[in-house]
Amino acid sequence: MQNIQIKQKQIEYLYTNLTSGISAIFILSLMLFILFDGLVDTQNLTIWTALSISIVVLRGLLFLWYKKHPLTSGNVQAYYLLFFLGLFASSLVLGSSVFFIFPKEIEYQVLLLLVLGGISAGAAVTTSSRIEMFNVYLLMTLMPFVYAFATGQGEVNATLSVFALLYVIILLVISRKISITVNKNITLALENEALVEQLQGKVEEATNLNEAKTRFLSTMSHEIRTPMNAIIGFIKILQKMEDDPTKNKYLSTIDNSSNLLLNVLNDILDINKIESGKLDIELMAFNPKEEFEFLFDLYKTSCHEKGIHLINSIGNLPLSVESDKLRLKQIMTNLLSNALKFTPSGKNIELIVAYNKEACSLHIEVRDEGIGIKQENISKVVEEFSQADGSTARKYGGTGLGLAIVSKLLALLGAKLEIESEYGKGSRFYFYLPVKEVEAKIENTVEQKHIKLEGKKILVAEDNKTNQMLVGILLEERSLSVVMADDGQKAHEKFNEEAFDMVLMDINMPNMNGIEAMQAIKADDDSVPIVALTANAVSGDKEKYLKLGFDDYLSKPIDDDLLELLLQKYL
Repeated sequence: MQNIQIKQKQIEYLYTNLTSGISAIFILSLMLFILFDGLVDTQNLTIWTALSISIVVLRGLLFLWYKKHPLTSGNVQAYYLLFFLGLFASSLVLGSSVFFIFPKEIEYQVLLLLVLGGISAGAAVTTSSRIEMFNVYLLMTLMPFVYAFATGQGEVNATLSVFALLYVIILLVISRKISITVNKNITLALENEALVEQLQGKVEEATNLNEAKTRFLSTMSHEIRTPMNAIIGFIKILQKMEDDPTKNKYLSTIDNSSNLLLNVLNDILDINKIESGKLDIELMAFNPKEEFEFLFDLYKTSCHEKGIHLINSIGNLPLSVESDKLRLKQIMTNLLSNALKFTPSGKNIELIVAYNKEACSLHIEVRDEGIGIKQENISKVVEEFSQADGSTARKYGGTGLGLAIVSKLLALLGAKLEIESEYGKGSRFYFYLPVKEVEAKIENTVEQKHIKLEGKKILVAEDNKTNQMLVGILLEERSLSVVMADDGQKAHEKFNEEAFDMVLMDINMPNMNGIEAMQAIKADDDSVPIVALTANAVSGDKEKYLKLGFDDYLSKPIDDDLLELLLQKYL
């Protein structure tokens, strides 16, 4: 198979260079006709020129045929023979010039030799892929000159004969070297093509695997989030109803464990988002002092429960900076959770935040007195699914994704996670976050939760009975009237039967999915807001659903505060 491919490339090389060769012969034939007119027999000169140009034309037609009918493994031999015949005919005519248009004057004889010698030298390159073709061409073109000068009289003819013979030998040697180089390049090109094909196959395979992984994670996210929505939602409802401290403690334990499981899922999804390039940075203005104080207060209770002292070293910060607030919170949550996990009771954790006005950056640091990291393991802790060593994973648990996510998110924000640690004494995790100081906006502080929702009517399209019950409770406790639909088709029917103020639409439903139902409802009445209520929470889902026509998006498990904001916004 490879031999056929090599021969195809060799013939392609011949045809690629054909036009330059026949163009040179055409021009030189006309020049010789003009130059030799009156020096040689006119009839012979005319016949020779006509034959030379005719062969040029025929070879030109062959080239045009080749362009319209490319080489294949089936016709390569035919193209080879046709090229060889054309080359043989051309060299025969050129070599016959010694017998038909050979001038008597020695200077013109030398001129003719130099012209045909130059054409032969050019052929050493243009026909080098098939050395046997060049050998035939050279011998047919120049050996008649060796014979003519050898049989002539005088020392000049003898010298020219030797010169012509040496020239032929030199061209034979040079052409062989050129041929070896050209054919090596052809073989290398074929090998490279094979490697490129293999690489493309591997890239395609990797792309397919990545797409399959994304589909799997999306499905996993949906399948886990759907029951988690009910678990977390009902736990919060029970916590509101339960006054017994012991039972509330148990419920809090279940709630924390459920959220821990959800965080593991989010970590896996975030890694996938970052690696696939689907995680976008969203710049917004916020008050950094408020955000870091909130995080400090959030972890102060957890540290107190474990007997750890959390030190507040948040300095003077600008009133408003621009960065991705949500991703910064995610970074800090991971760092503080990490410090809390690995710091024993009786030790300290310090949250340090300072602003460098000249560099326009926040110096953010979490310093702990925890177990520390061995120097040889520091680089490992930012790798995906990796912890310092196996004993750490067994003793403290975790997926090993937290610091990997922190490192990748910081890279997207233009910063780098720095780690300093002394084994058995503690660690410093810090970075310098470039921010833009912006003018603080004065926001309306009126409590919007006083907006009355009584009498508003909500249509909920949800096929999962447990989630129907949960959403119904969450809405009814806000004095809203709720109508349930088991699928998209029933939702469309109920919408046309009754008047609603808002629609909460699940996506994955039988008979008619949420997207189809939303589009059908929008076609009837575009004035009622429709919110996608779904466990599809992979990066890009929100933007996808908004682009499809949904007015807003709420992921499962349902965040009670986000639900409240949506109700305030649309009701």
